[in-house]
Amino acid sequence: MINLKLAIRHLLKDKFFVTVNLVGLTIAMAVALVIFAFVRYHNSFDRHVGGFDRTYRIISRIDNGTFWASTFSAFDKALKDQPEIETYTTFYKNDEQFDLLAREKQVRITDPVYGDSRFLKFFKINLKSGDVSSIEEPNTVLLSESTSRNLFGDENPVGKMVQVKYNVQEEAQNRNCRVGGVWEENQENSHLKYDLIFSKFGHYEQTLNQIDRMKVYGAYVFLTLYDNTDVEALTGRFNSLLKPLIGDAQGPPLEAFESRLQPLREVHFSPGMIRDISVAVRQSHLNILLIVGLLLFMTALFNFLVMDVTIRESNQKQSRIMQIMGSSRSRIWLYHLWRVKILVLIGAFLAIMIILFSSGLISDFFVGWTVDFGNAAFWGHVLVLSVLVILVAGVSDLRNVFKREKALSTDGMKSLFPLLLFQFAIVAGLIAFGLLLNKQIDFIRDKDLGYNPENVAIIRVSGPRNEKIKVLKEEVLKIPGVEHAATAQHYPGFRLQDLNLETDNQNIPFKFAMVGPDVMKTLDIKVKDTFNSNKDFSILINESFYNTLRQSYSHEDIVSGNFPGADSDSPEKIDFFVSGVVEDFHYNSLYSEVGNFAFFVQGLTDTFHRFLLVKYDDGKEQQVMEGIGKAFASIYPGPTFEPIFLDEQLRLQYESEERLLSVTGWFAILTVLIAVTGLFAYSGYSVRRRTKEIGIRKVNGALVSQVVWLLNKGLLRWVAISFFLAVPFTLWGMTEWLKNFAYHTSVSWWIFFLTGLIVFAIAVFTVSWNSWRAAIRNPVEALRDE
Repeated sequence: MINLKLAIRHLLKDKFFVTVNLVGLTIAMAVALVIFAFVRYHNSFDRHVGGFDRTYRIISRIDNGTFWASTFSAFDKALKDQPEIETYTTFYKNDEQFDLLAREKQVRITDPVYGDSRFLKFFKINLKSGDVSSIEEPNTVLLSESTSRNLFGDENPVGKMVQVKYNVQEEAQNRNCRVGGVWEENQENSHLKYDLIFSKFGHYEQTLNQIDRMKVYGAYVFLTLYDNTDVEALTGRFNSLLKPLIGDAQGPPLEAFESRLQPLREVHFSPGMIRDISVAVRQSHLNILLIVGLLLFMTALFNFLVMDVTIRESNQKQSRIMQIMGSSRSRIWLYHLWRVKILVLIGAFLAIMIILFSSGLISDFFVGWTVDFGNAAFWGHVLVLSVLVILVAGVSDLRNVFKREKALSTDGMKSLFPLLLFQFAIVAGLIAFGLLLNKQIDFIRDKDLGYNPENVAIIRVSGPRNEKIKVLKEEVLKIPGVEHAATAQHYPGFRLQDLNLETDNQNIPFKFAMVGPDVMKTLDIKVKDTFNSNKDFSILINESFYNTLRQSYSHEDIVSGNFPGADSDSPEKIDFFVSGVVEDFHYNSLYSEVGNFAFFVQGLTDTFHRFLLVKYDDGKEQQVMEGIGKAFASIYPGPTFEPIFLDEQLRLQYESEERLLSVTGWFAILTVLIAVTGLFAYSGYSVRRRTKEIGIRKVNGALVSQVVWLLNKGLLRWVAISFFLAVPFTLWGMTEWLKNFAYHTSVSWWIFFLTGLIVFAIAVFTVSWNSWRAAIRNPVEALRDE
């Protein structure tokens, strides 16, 4: 108890050092706790699924194309009775959007899924009301709690009817379903996002049965294997299992397809997967965020040790007196340890309060996520960080309190130099990485994509596609301010499809998009050459694809479609004649290289697309959107008019980078402030210890500049060493991060030059303030100083 009283008394005595120490520790603990909780949240995705470590999803692709998160629906029958599989489920999810109506109320549905009781059991979807078996009944639907509340209030909706409304003008397209139950909304840490569950029996059964017999990626298949299953052996049998079911179906031979088992633990960290259920995150970004949090906490820990040594050195006389009065070394150590414990406990409490009252800011930073105080892991992190600081500071105190020398020494102060070195090495690394991150974001923003996404609106047509989209296009072109309009099945940034050009000696994979004839003008894609024209169907390939073909075929062969194939008499063979070449453009994000690409340009005579792309004049957005809204409402009166803007859609591809830049920037500033406070306090104490020396030098004629340089040079030398120590590690980290991008900026020399200037400017300003004040002080007062 005496140690506690002494610790509190001396904490109140050293208010400046204690305050600096407490502020840095509190901020660092708050930031570190938020980052650790955020990273843990993402690592917890899908762990509620039974047998998480043995659960996989089937992903598929054609040849060396991009993997799809969906696969063949026929797997539902093919996997039946396989001895390696403990349980599995198949469900369906399309891009249809519609309104759900009941009692003159309606809710917009954007993510419906079609499943059965196996789906509910596999993903542990708990029903608040109703029975799991109800989903096996035809024309049944399960509602979320929020949808049920919006449509039926507090009333139990089980057994009541709802209407799926696609279009009020064509009632035959609408569907009536019975509510079978309401599920508890617990999708927060699941990659599986849905807002309505349809029974796959009844209205949609015929469509789903057709998909079962097709070579299309129409279903999502998840399975849990028994322990010690040979995953590669099971994967190797996939095509043979599918062959009796879809081997003769229209499309490429099954040998052209590759299906794999992707572990469930990787699903949330696999961005770029085509037709994924939700947006995945990049593990590299989480790792960077975690490293930033650790570095920030380490900076605060070093700062805490600097302050602790400074306080201890300032109270060294008191420790000697305590020894003379009979206090044992262990008691002196306990006195110092109580002081550390009090500071850490106060810092942890304040950190939790900061997190609690900053939930809105945290939610803005991390897009809707905030800290869950009910999670035991969060309090575990609080305990671990607190104990770590106490242990490190306690060990440091133990070593220094037990020193044998009787006179005051500078050994304690010399031990601070490595801590200051590591602090500013961290600061230099974060500043340099922040500059590179900003440079890469600018590179992305300024990169010529090969087309113009500005002022392009995308209008999605809900329900079955028909000739109405042609009418909508004609009406939209009449609106003042509209430059061009085109229909499309795909557009840049939207999922593309893969095909394979099979010839007698090679297979050439390529991506393709089905579009209307006006897409080139609407997106300002440059047509380099036109060889022939066809109003009904033509193929335009990009320069990369053309150059690939020219390695094996003449220009005349390419234009005429003369690609001899080993199976040239196959009924699956299509004529691949090239009508023209467009300049290369980035149809995917800059994470992927521009490869072989083809436009399948179709007229609107027989094929109707799902999107209308509208190019409008700059500054006319509001006027044009109002006009399109009226035209859309008259032609498609059922669905809500919800335009997508292409430039915004493309920016979403780099939302993670933008957020990482913002978070890294703010945390780098906090790290700098923490390091600066430590350096400021240390330099202040160092100057105070040399007060008499400064007075003597001034009496002997030393200039202010000479005194300032004398006091600064030692510290600045350590700052210089820290900068050069940080350079190789930072350069390595930068290079590794940039490898994630197929197209990226370079690590310029000026990043390190500017980082060095910033670090030295911060250090010089920080230490010079105390040095200058000491240098201009009256030497008589300095010589009187005790």
